[in-house]
Amino acid sequence: AYGKKKINNTDKFLSPKVIGFLEKNKSKIETVFFTGDLFYEPSLKKWEKLYSTYDPFFDIYISPGNHDVG
Repeated sequence: AYGKKKINNTDKFLSPKVIGFLEKNKSKIETVFFTGDLFYEPSLKKWEKLYSTYDPFFDIYISPGNHDVG
């Protein structure tokens, strides 16, 4: 969900395509399953942003990938 590594850095959140999809369809979505590598470089700030932005609209479940832990 983080997109291409070369355009991402530690400040980036999700890829623009993922954000666009979620924003466009959040009123139609009940549950989202992310299956790993949500962020290239995870941080507490990014996890908090994910939940504060989208948890009011749909349930979020995550199966962490190698880029999501640490």
